[in-house]
Amino acid sequence: MPTKSYPLEEGGPDRVGLSWRRKFRDFTVTVDGQRLNSESYDMIDLRQGKKMTLADGTDLHVKLEKGVSGGLKVTRDWKPLPGSATHPLTRARGASILMFIIAGLNAAFLALLLATEDVPTVAVAAAAAWILLFVVLGVMVRRGSLTALWTGIVVFAADTIWLLALGAFDVGWVVVRGALLIGLWKSLPALRQLRQIEAT
Repeated sequence: MPTKSYPLEEGGPDRVGLSWRRKFRDFTVTVDGQRLNSESYDMIDLRQGKKMTLADGTDLHVKLEKGVSGGLKVTRDWKPLPGSATHPLTRARGASILMFIIAGLNAAFLALLLATEDVPTVAVAAAAAWILLFVVLGVMVRRGSLTALWTGIVVFAADTIWLLALGAFDVGWVVVRGALLIGLWKSLPALRQLRQIEAT
């Protein structure tokens, strides 16, 4: 049975517990070990969204959102709980993983070329620099850098356009790059929200 636990405030102990069976059947919410929802929810309930009132009068909302930027949204008075799928820091970490994936794919491609072809030293150095760039950007994005995220999007998009102009076209290649770009783009609002949270 999958379970998740989150604090109610930044830096606090885990107090909210979520548990469910396959396909979100028998979805149960607990706070401090006490069950909050009087009846178990299912996927249809979660997609519609459910509200429960905490002892202090604040509202806990749970909703299952679709799409690349979706997930199990858990909020307290509409503010995402720390560690939940739609919390800005969680999404920032997701964006950093996409940066690392870009670096990893390029590293794998370079290794394949080196194993099968005689690659000029200059080309190897350029590829290594590209890989290192996205590793560094990934680390910076993980720390909440909006500038690093924008840099990654612009550089990756420009590289994709340039390769397409050179005739490097493959349906699978385009789909993968397009999905990565969309994922990075959809992370922008989360980084902005994270900056606002850190400023308060």
